[in-house]
Amino acid sequence: MGKLSSEAPKALMPLLGVPLLEWSVASLATAGADEIWVNASKWTARMSVECARLSSSGCQVRVSDEGSEPLGTAGALKALEESLTEPFFLVNADILTDIDLAALWRSHATSGAAITLATASGPVADLAAESGWVTQLLDGSEVREGLTYAGISVIDPSVLESVQGGYSSLKEAVLEPSIRNDKGVAAFEIAGYWSDTGTPKRYLDGNLDALAGKLNQVLPSSVKALVPDELNLVGDAVISEGAELRHCVISSGASIAKGAVLERCVVWRGAKVRKGKYKDLIIGAKTSVSAL
Repeated sequence: MGKLSSEAPKALMPLLGVPLLEWSVASLATAGADEIWVNASKWTARMSVECARLSSSGCQVRVSDEGSEPLGTAGALKALEESLTEPFFLVNADILTDIDLAALWRSHATSGAAITLATASGPVADLAAESGWVTQLLDGSEVREGLTYAGISVIDPSVLESVQGGYSSLKEAVLEPSIRNDKGVAAFEIAGYWSDTGTPKRYLDGNLDALAGKLNQVLPSSVKALVPDELNLVGDAVISEGAELRHCVISSGASIAKGAVLERCVVWRGAKVRKGKYKDLIIGAKTSVSAL
């Protein structure tokens, strides 16, 4: 996300004006989760404030402080091993999907697998599966259509026993050994919407897809019902008379000056947009990034 990463971690970047983390928490709580851990490194203090706010909804949301250096996905799970005593969801914070998490959980429970990966069809495959079981992880060097790991899984804590402390990746420390040792890694293919927001273009497209009603994900309580053909979503922002908005998402706390013309833009809290023409941009409080 370029310079925008200096303003907020991915988990707190807004989707329809609400942090991505809040969308994940809403989906997990609806699926039955009553305790959620959020890994944080550089943004621990800010993440702690956000988690405290989200915990007020009844689901306990806590921060796992990784320290000054990230631990990697497997390393972060190992650090939480004492708290992970039952099968658990693992969800990347930058994923947009309307997957039925409860159905994923049921599929894992009945399959006997140690791990169940949510998968999506895409232009670049990173895994191979047969009859619902992952048989191989691909390195991505060969560009071909197929299944990709969707950043969501259900994991049995027993697979963490062999993981060493410190930094370790999910692929090398958990997935590859589980496939190699026949512990069973199942594949659950997502039937609906899926995308990740790892680039400015995908992040912008995700916001505009949600605005257009293409994302049927569980709505956080702070997101009001949207009109499917609504062109813009404007929070509690200052929009000057004479400003023009076309397919834009404007967060609360932003301001748009008279004479500003915005098309296909996402504007964050604290941003002050002056007179001029803006298109295909993510505009933060301190910087902006092109989504082209």
